[in-house]
Order: sequence, then C-alpha cells, then structure tokens
Amino acid sequence: MEKALRRNPLKMAIHKASKRLYAITGTIPRKHLTPHRVDGRQVVVIHNPKAAGSSLKIMLSADTSIGTTHTGPSQAYSRRMWHSTFSVVAVRHPFDRFVSRYVFMILKQRGGVLKREWGDRIQGMDLFTFLEFIGQYPGKLGPQKIWTHFPSVSKPVADLILKVEESDNWEAQIRAAGINPHPVEERKNVTRAADQSFGQVLSLTDAELAHLEEEVFAVYQADYEAYGYDRLPSGWRA
Repeated sequence: MEKALRRNPLKMAIHKASKRLYAITGTIPRKHLTPHRVDGRQVVVIHNPKAAGSSLKIMLSADTSIGTTHTGPSQAYSRRMWHSTFSVVAVRHPFDRFVSRYVFMILKQRGGVLKREWGDRIQGMDLFTFLEFIGQYPGKLGPQKIWTHFPSVSKPVADLILKVEESDNWEAQIRAAGINPHPVEERKNVTRAADQSFGQVLSLTDAELAHLEEEVFAVYQADYEAYGYDRLPSGWRA
C-alpha cells in the first residue's frame, strides 16, 4: 500500500486514548444504552461494525437518533462497568463482513468518517489494497473479538452473542435472555441480495475470489475460530 494511504500515527494514538475516557469516568457510552435490565443489570448493545448493529439497536430500543460508536468494551469499560452490565453484541461471517464494508465504503461511496478524511484518494480502491488499508482502523473493521471479548476471567465474553446468519431467530434468542425485543421488519443497510454470489457483487473470477478468501482468512482467522465459522460463507456461489 502506498505511503499516501498510511494513517497518521499521532491521530491514531489520540483517537485510541479518547475512548478510554468512558472507562476512566465510569460512564457507559450513551450510544450503548437501552431501556432494558436483566437481573438488575443495565442491558447495553455493543455495535460491532457491519454486523447488523443498526437492526440490533432497534430491537433493543436503543436511541438511534444519536448515531453510533464502534468502541469495544476493553476500551470503553472498566472491569466494574463490564461486570455490572448485560452486554449484547452481534457477529458475522468474517468474509461476508469484509465484503459488506468494501461495498458500503468503496462501491457505494458511503464511507462516513473515512470517506470524509480520505476523499477521492480511496475511490475505486481494489479489494486487496482495501484489506490492508482498513486494517489501520480496527474500530471500523478489526477482529470481532474487539467487541465480544473483555480481559476478565469471570466474564471473558459478552453475555449474549448473536450471529447475523441466525437473525431470523434473534427475537426468540433475545426473549430467552429475559429481554422484550422490538420487532424489526427488515434488516438495515443490507449490501448483498440473497440471490447474489460474492463473485457477482465484486466482479471477480473464481480464482480471484479464492485468493481474496485466503487473504481475508489470514487476517481474521481468530474470528473464524472464536465463533465457529466455516471458511466459505453462505452465498459463496450463485
């Protein structure tokens, strides 16, 4: 990747440090809050990027008018905060998630903060350069364990981890946890139609798609193992 696309290390350090203010002050991020409680614990929704977070926030009646934050619990929560809350987070097949970010940011040109920062310099970026580029922004598409895990022996993972691939059953899973969900009629921000293969969406040959799959697996292997995902996601072929 060319030097012009490298992230400023000072900006990176400042951004990371700013997220620790929540833990230091003992304040739960407002964008994590929901009106629910489970066994007296405040229910919080942690937004893993490109994993149906918008739909999950609606189901848990979180305030969607104030945008979102992709801050993970190990940054934003103290140990006391983590143990005193009931955390809900969704995960997604790593390859599907990567493609979703690429389609959203590069093909649809809806990159939000990154689009405003980089402008035309990232327009038309190829998939392999994008994989390296987005790796500089763990808060945008880092390993999903950033959002599901916490350095605690007694509570190492979130209380409820939902899979995007099982979203048709989310209501039942959420109810089983003791939360009354708000129904969502359709998923928000869907980037690939159910009848589209990845090759069709990305305009790749079978060989190129296989190469990309290998590269994505190498970056996110820990997520495949943590959540029990097969190498090839649903929709690999048309």
